[in-house]
Amino acid sequence: MRPIRRDEAAWLEAAATADRCRAARRDAETADLFGRLLAEASAETCIRTYERIAPLYDTLDAVYERMWKQRLRRRLLRRARGRVLDVGVGTGHNLPHILPGSSWSASI
Repeated sequence: MRPIRRDEAAWLEAAATADRCRAARRDAETADLFGRLLAEASAETCIRTYERIAPLYDTLDAVYERMWKQRLRRRLLRRARGRVLDVGVGTGHNLPHILPGSSWSASI
C-alpha cells in the first residue's frame, strides 16, 4: 500500500471535519426537536405517565434496590441534615433515609 500524500491527507482531514460538523448539526437539531416536544407535553400527561410507570418501575428495580441501592442511599443520606431537596425524587426511595427532624422537599 502506498503512503498517503500531503494533499490527500489534507483532503481526508477536511472531509472528516465536514462529517463531524454535519453530525454535530444533526445532533443539535435532534436535541432542539426533543426539547420542543418536552415543552409541549402537558403537566397532566406527565402525571398520568408517571402514575402508570411508577409501580412497574419499583417492581423492575427491586433486585438492584436490594443488591446495592439501599446500602448506597443509607451511606449517602446519613449526612443529609436540615433542609433537604431531593431533585428527581422518583418513587421516593430516598425519603426513609432522611434524618428525623430534617425538612425535605421533592421534585420529579
